[in-house]
Order: sequence, then C-alpha cells, then structure tokens
Amino acid sequence: MTGYGKASFKNDELSINMEIKTVNHRFLDISIRMPTAFLEYEDAIRKAIRSSIKRGKVDVFVTVESTSPFEKDLIVDYQLLEKYIDVLQEINQKHNLDSTISLEHVLRLPDVITIVEKENAAQPLETIFLETCQEAVNKLIAMREKEGGLLHKKIIQHLNNLTAYLNELKSRYKEFEPTHFERLRERISEIVENKIDIDESRILIEAAILAEKANIQEEITRLESHCWQFQSVLEEEGAVGRKLDFIVQEMNREINTIGSKSGDFTINQYVVNMKSELEMIREQIQNIE
Repeated sequence: MTGYGKASFKNDELSINMEIKTVNHRFLDISIRMPTAFLEYEDAIRKAIRSSIKRGKVDVFVTVESTSPFEKDLIVDYQLLEKYIDVLQEINQKHNLDSTISLEHVLRLPDVITIVEKENAAQPLETIFLETCQEAVNKLIAMREKEGGLLHKKIIQHLNNLTAYLNELKSRYKEFEPTHFERLRERISEIVENKIDIDESRILIEAAILAEKANIQEEITRLESHCWQFQSVLEEEGAVGRKLDFIVQEMNREINTIGSKSGDFTINQYVVNMKSELEMIREQIQNIE
C-alpha cells in the first residue's frame, strides 16, 4: 500500500530529517539512503521498520546536518610508545646513527594514538535516529490506514458484485440442469438415428456421462466457500495480503472451471462478469499488507 511519513529532530548541534515512502510490492523490500558517516545506524532503522511494516517497497531518505555529530577522544598507548622509543634508541646505538626522536615521528607510529568516540555519545545518537524513524513510520501507517478504509469499501463492493453474479448463475443453473440431460439424450438419438442399431439404455448412459461432466454444482459450492473465506480474512487484524492473494487464485480456478464445463450462454456471461469483478479485487489486494 502506498504511504508517506516524515519526521525531524533538531537541537543546537544536530539536525535530522527522515522521509519514508512505500509502494506496492509482494514482499518487504527496504532501501535506505543516508550519509556514509551514519551507516552504522542503518541496521537499527531497518529493524524498526520491519517491526511495523510487513509488505511493500519501502524507501527511506535520511539527511543529517551537524557541527559535531560525534564527540571523540584521543587515546595514547604509552606502553607501546615506550617500546617504540627503546627500539629506536637501540637502532641508533647499534648503527651509530645521529638522530633524535621528534613529536613528528611519534605521530607517524602506528597504533600509538587512536581516535575513538566517547562511550556516552553513540547510544544517544542511535536513540535519536530510532525515535525519528518511529515517528515517520507512525505517520506513514496513519496515512495507510486512512487509505485502507477506502480500499476496504471498494473490495467489499466488488466482492458483493461477484456474489450477486454467482447467485444469478446458481438460479440459472437450477433451470438449466434438468433440461440439459434431456437435450443431450435427444442430440445423441439424432446422431445415431437410422445409422446404427443402438440400445436406448446405451444412449441414456452416454447422456448421463456427458451431463455429469457438465455438472458445476461442486465448483459453485467451493466458490461460495472461497467468497465467505475471503470476507472473513479481510476482517482479520494484521497482515492478510498474502492470504487474500491465495484465496483469489482459488476463486479464479473455480470460475475458470465453471466456464469450461458449462455449455450455457447465460452462465458463461455470468462467468465473464465474475472474472471482471475478481480482477478488480486482485488489483486492489496488491495494496494490502
């Protein structure tokens, strides 16, 4: 389902803007764009989104403006520095070198001076990102819920239309079924008349077989069950999009079978109308999480 949410955080040193957009997708696909310096918080943002959104293509855009986003310390490893100095002095004496150890030399020595973030700086910054993300997600969900109410009405309307066509099809089939067998018997009799000697009981058997092949009562019953199940799942809480998608596939299967088995023009017209309504439903449920 489409949606949009935006949230911001600002203090004297830091300004964060976060926008989250969602569009239809069969699965959950999250894409996050944020400054490289803050990529360590991407996974936390991703987890926060997963906890609230189960389906859709999610694009997250994060912009950060800050004078000092991290507080840093310089850590000097004095034990390592003393070892460096001892080794350098030993080299001087062994090879009779006339050189002194300067501050410039010390700065070039690996691992002597390390830049680290202060322990109390990283966690509050992560908290700020998560709280900003949650605020944007909440606004996005509110927008999706509003759209979902309208979507629910449209789907129910299409389902009601489909059910109405199904009821008309049932009525037509009750009229069509008793005469179908007799028409088949008469047609078989016409074909074999004056051509071959065939037993009347054989004609009746063949007509019965053909009539049974054209029996769509079982498909009608299953389609009614799927319609009821669809409406029941639609009223459930949580993510139901995949369930509905599966039920629609089963409904489509039954409607196709009815169309292929029925030889009645009026019934086939109802089949066409039901397929049209079902296609509308299929398009709409792609917006449902």
